[in-house]
Amino acid sequence: MAQESTGFNFRVSANLLRLIGQELVASDDAAVSKQVTAHLLCRDCEHRINVNGEKWVLKNCWRKEGFPLASMLASAKPEEVPAQVLPATLVSVAEQKGDFPRVKIFHAAKIPGIDLSALAYFPASILWRTSIHNWKPFSRADPIKLGPYEEEMRKYLMGITAFPRNAALWVTVPSGEFWAGGFMMEPFRIRLGDCFAYRLLFLGIVFHLILHKRPQEFQQQCLVRGAGNPIMATSHFNEWIMQDASRVFGREPDQW
Repeated sequence: MAQESTGFNFRVSANLLRLIGQELVASDDAAVSKQVTAHLLCRDCEHRINVNGEKWVLKNCWRKEGFPLASMLASAKPEEVPAQVLPATLVSVAEQKGDFPRVKIFHAAKIPGIDLSALAYFPASILWRTSIHNWKPFSRADPIKLGPYEEEMRKYLMGITAFPRNAALWVTVPSGEFWAGGFMMEPFRIRLGDCFAYRLLFLGIVFHLILHKRPQEFQQQCLVRGAGNPIMATSHFNEWIMQDASRVFGREPDQW
């Protein structure tokens, strides 16, 4: 992607900022639109990112008037599996509560209306934009460096190559009672076994983008390459989000 000072793109696009202004109430959160602006990309790249990912995700993420993606999933019959067999990032909350919920797996390939390419493109574009600019002092998370994977990600976003071969993407939504829809957090790094993953929370959807030399170890739950294009749903989504918020912002859940 071209990086030009004449552009107005940044970690999130102008369309995304408009949504943030509509959905967030807290004044310090709403102010983020002024804090994270930086001239990074040209207008052509802004358009590409919008039509390939942001437009669909913004239309179908959690909104005050509803959660279209969750409604699409609710119309399908999921497979239920014990949380113990799924990624440790989903099990940790269950362990703290002393129980292991059954996690629902939806095969998105069979559900009309779900744009798989947009669901994959959106988190990749956010992560890449976050990695190519120093957002300090406004960012609360540690800087993201994609290293040798940065160029792979850029080529994918440009449409030169397919989804990076050294990447896996997990997508998770809430199941059951859900009140954390308005939460958004910038991507941050977590350890996942012997590698690192990047977690992005965006209005009712959690994305895990795993970059690894052996991505096949993470393909079973991968939206792009997993059988049936799986999307996970967990009943412990609210607790999970508060746990992440405490980690990133340094405050306990009862202080929110």
